[in-house]
Amino acid sequence: MMKNKIPAICLIMLSLCLATSAQLLAQASGGNGEEAGNNGFWEIELQGGRFLARLDTISSVSQHQYIVDGAARVYEVTVDTTGSQTARFYFIEAVGEGSPLALGKNAIDRLKSVAEGVTNRTGTDEVWTQVIKHYPTTTHARTAEFRVEAVEILDKIYEHIYRVWAKEKGRGKSNKLRIRPKNE
Repeated sequence: MMKNKIPAICLIMLSLCLATSAQLLAQASGGNGEEAGNNGFWEIELQGGRFLARLDTISSVSQHQYIVDGAARVYEVTVDTTGSQTARFYFIEAVGEGSPLALGKNAIDRLKSVAEGVTNRTGTDEVWTQVIKHYPTTTHARTAEFRVEAVEILDKIYEHIYRVWAKEKGRGKSNKLRIRPKNE
């Protein structure tokens, strides 16, 4: 009787090992990376949402940085389309202590502290990585905004969209980019 159960037990153990290995591999990569998407489109999936655009409607791609009110440095990648939709991916950081612009650092630190307090009280995702708008001054009509947790992610986004749109002109195989938070 036990002889008949050994193959079944081995099969169950093997299945569990394979399932666990697949989960660990997915966790190790964080679900990040390039993959095949919808043909003729560029797609990105982030914690804050998704953006999908037909490649033939993308009119420009840019990567730049700027200082806001002497308090924060913004790193940004922008994808414009002929259909008047813009995707804006950005990372924001307080201006460094040694900078002559550091006067606003206390304001940024205070904002971050308040945002983290709201996060703790509401149980939502970390607010500091979320897009925050103050109506009407920061409302951008026809703009999809995504805030990322590291400036290196912007480099990855720019390199991907530039390759898919400008170099491969949609003929490549990996036109979708998936970026998951570090803690996922």
